[in-house]
Formats: sequence, structure tokens, C-alpha cells
Amino acid sequence: MLTRDTLAAMQQEEPIYSAQHSRSLFQRINIVISFIVIVMGALSIQEAPYLLFLGIGIGGLYWFSTAQKYHLYYDRLAIHYGRPRILEIPLDSIIDAGIIKMPFTGVLIRRTDRAGALVRPQNLEEFVERLWEAIEKNGGPAHAQ
Repeated sequence: MLTRDTLAAMQQEEPIYSAQHSRSLFQRINIVISFIVIVMGALSIQEAPYLLFLGIGIGGLYWFSTAQKYHLYYDRLAIHYGRPRILEIPLDSIIDAGIIKMPFTGVLIRRTDRAGALVRPQNLEEFVERLWEAIEKNGGPAHAQ
């Protein structure tokens, strides 16, 4: 858990690279569906009040599970989800990072201590290049255990 002093120090430090999340068509449709269900729930609050809660639940799940932006610092990668959720990955825990092409494209980051992370910045090639530069400056990739 981050302390108040750690958060204050992080806010003063400038990232060496920042990128916005690339939204897919599915994610855009999810936002629209959530909004429609909230409006339907608000209009029919007497007959079907559960629609309002369902729409808020869908929107909340989207908010907390979808990255908004990525900040690369000298010693870590910070993935900002909906406030207040921030995932920090120390660069010395990254084993490998590369572009994957599946039904969707993204950058798969393999870590030593936890499961990998899939990130989807707008410019994949530049993100991977900057990430590897920072990893090399930080002592190179971690070794798989």
C-alpha cells in the first residue's frame, strides 16, 4: 500500500515517457451500454430499480479494470486505472516485454514475482522501445526463476 509521503514524492517526479491507453471497439461499446442501462434505470426507477445498479456496476467494473494511461519512470512502470487504482511494476522485476498479436494487439510484460501484465498503449513500438531503454539503464532484465 502506498503511503502519503510516497504518493507526494511520486507526484513530484516526472515520468520519462507517458502514453495513453488504446481503446478497442469493445471497450467503447461497453461504455455506451453502461450509459444506456443507467439511463434506462433512472427512467424506470419505480418498475426496475435494479437497472440503475446494474449500469453503475458495469461502469464501475470498466472504470477499475481498464487502464487510462501509462507512465514510465527510471525505476518503474506505473499503470493508471480509474482513480485511485495504480499498478506499479518495478523495472528490475521485468523478465521480458514484447508486442503480441492476438484478436487484439498489446504489449505483454512478463514479471518474476507475479503474473504478467498486458498493456495497450496507443503507439506499441515506441512504448516497447522506451521500456527496454529504461530496463537496460536500470540494470537489464530480471532472470526467470
